[in-house]
Amino acid sequence: MQNKQEYAAVKQFPALPGLTLMQASYVTQSFARHSHDGFAFGVIDDTDLASEIHSFHISLSTGTLQRLEMESRLLHMVIRFIRRHADMSYPLLKAGREHPAVLAATRMMEDLSCQDISLAGLAAESGLSPFHLIRVFKAQTGFTPHRYLSQVRVRRAEQLIRQGVDLADTAYEVGFADQSHLNRHFKGIAGITPGAYRNFVQDAAC
Repeated sequence: MQNKQEYAAVKQFPALPGLTLMQASYVTQSFARHSHDGFAFGVIDDTDLASEIHSFHISLSTGTLQRLEMESRLLHMVIRFIRRHADMSYPLLKAGREHPAVLAATRMMEDLSCQDISLAGLAAESGLSPFHLIRVFKAQTGFTPHRYLSQVRVRRAEQLIRQGVDLADTAYEVGFADQSHLNRHFKGIAGITPGAYRNFVQDAAC
């Protein structure tokens, strides 16, 4: 640090190897001319994309994302950045009728919903590239893979709660990192918290 107004911190994530997040505030810092081994995203004159990058940065820093959502959001952000700001344009593969590929991905998420599913794993199972899979999956289901997986997990959480399984154990059994993740996704899909749903089930049984 050079003075009280400047700071810099970096963080890496095991689930996203090769990605380094940097949060910094510079006043007098002057970087020497240099290059990067991969992509480097910084301040850009694009408020929508800047907002997306900032939101992703905050979500990663606070630990509110699971692996599939991390990978999906990162890939979407990189592709969007390239398409909007690269010096050359890159044509996209046209989304066709890839029903078997989407079906393979949904079956994998249904069968392995309690596991830490990766986008690369889904892509390998479906036979498509990760980016193409996201496009055709959303075109045919209306959801991104990580949104679909969240729905699968919430449906199974409802089943376990009706069976009287403890909420913390339910979160673990269906694949959420902890009970707070279960609460966030459950309320976002069901409209009520898991605790409120449990109370509803108990009252209905009386």
